Amino acid sequence: MSLPRPQRTVLLEVEEALGPGLDYDRDLERGGIVLRGARAGGLWLGADRAFLLESDDGHGRAVPVLVALPGSSFVGARIDAELVGGFLDASGLVLTARLSGATLPVDAVLRAIGRLSPDAEWIDGRHAWERAAAAKRAFRERRSRGRITGGLAWRPPVGMSAEALRTGGVYSKAEGSLDRLPPRFLRGLEGMLDPDERLHYSIVRPWRSDAGLLTRVRGGRDHRSGLLLLTDREILWLVDHSNPDSYLSDWGVDVDMVPVEQLTGVRVEDEREALRLVLQTAGGRHGVALPVELEAEVRVFESLSARFLPERNRDRLRRVYTTEAVEFVEETAERFHQLEEARTLREAARHEAGEILAFVYSPRREGQRQSAGLWLSPREVGVVGPRPERLSLSELRSVGVVLSPLVARVTLRGSGRTIIFTYPAPLAVRGAALVRLLRRLWANGPATGPRGT
Repeated sequence: MSLPRPQRTVLLEVEEALGPGLDYDRDLERGGIVLRGARAGGLWLGADRAFLLESDDGHGRAVPVLVALPGSSFVGARIDAELVGGFLDASGLVLTARLSGATLPVDAVLRAIGRLSPDAEWIDGRHAWERAAAAKRAFRERRSRGRITGGLAWRPPVGMSAEALRTGGVYSKAEGSLDRLPPRFLRGLEGMLDPDERLHYSIVRPWRSDAGLLTRVRGGRDHRSGLLLLTDREILWLVDHSNPDSYLSDWGVDVDMVPVEQLTGVRVEDEREALRLVLQTAGGRHGVALPVELEAEVRVFESLSARFLPERNRDRLRRVYTTEAVEFVEETAERFHQLEEARTLREAARHEAGEILAFVYSPRREGQRQSAGLWLSPREVGVVGPRPERLSLSELRSVGVVLSPLVARVTLRGSGRTIIFTYPAPLAVRGAALVRLLRRLWANGPATGPRGT
């Protein structure tokens, strides 16, 4: 008895719908799929033009496919279809496929739909599958050559075209949309992301200019603009430090973060006039309020974040981050003519904690009569100065940073206590470097599952 021939399926995307039908759009503001028009008339020959996803025909273009369907689809439709064969001539390869249950048009019709030359030769399913596999390998090789090996992995080069962003396969949609963000958000990301970090998904919460002071106070709602971001390492919530004034002054951003390794749950709560994305960690809840109009995007964010939960990753290796020490830049104290004080505080921190991985100096100045220092060791974070405080990283519950020309501040919350460290805004980049290292140490903390590098 002969075994049944294995079905070879490929994922296609329609680029030209050739017959009567309905056209659809995904409406993120209102949620769901919305009909935007109907195509009437025209002769339906039984196939639409599509292309093989993540393929390269050898010239940087996707491989074209004629896909047989019971009725014409719509531009952008993605179809899991059976690969049947293809045509090959001097101009290249055109594959043929069909949706389950559809009848493949006759040879002459396929040639007409594909605008093929009379010299095009038919290849069978096995050879078509080999050609498709080779095209996918070529795409992966081209993408690997474009892999980022220096600079900021998450930031596309200046001047990169929209077409290159869409087809290059190197940058995510969230990364390709960065240039549309306000400069204050970009500066916040440059301060808080690792150079080799990658962005998975983002949601922008627009500023509610129609919400007056009474609305904000009585309703308890925060109407500042914000950016919710999921990376391969953390969830970040950036919000305007202050609402823009009539001159649209840039007051910087406040940032809260949760390492994905610390997530234990994620869900969306439907509140009156708002949605709340709730992130659960071993230390408690972290909530982000978002407009109900963004529900479709919030649900996508919830689904993507849930992939990092422990129950989804029990049998997978867990990343262990490198934690090299951040050098203390003495010029940050010297500019205030307080270098000796800074050295004394740093030595006191070393005596207090042993190994010091990072140190930030907050000088004496107007409004602060005595200097202080924020230090980070492999197991603790603390403040040295008039009122010494320390917090074990195992107790850490949340990390907040203010990156504003008005003030720079780090807020660390633990079990029943909070450390707040304020320092001059021009030194904000030094505090951000300490916080990035703190986040990596925090993420390396206790967790279930095997460990890896």
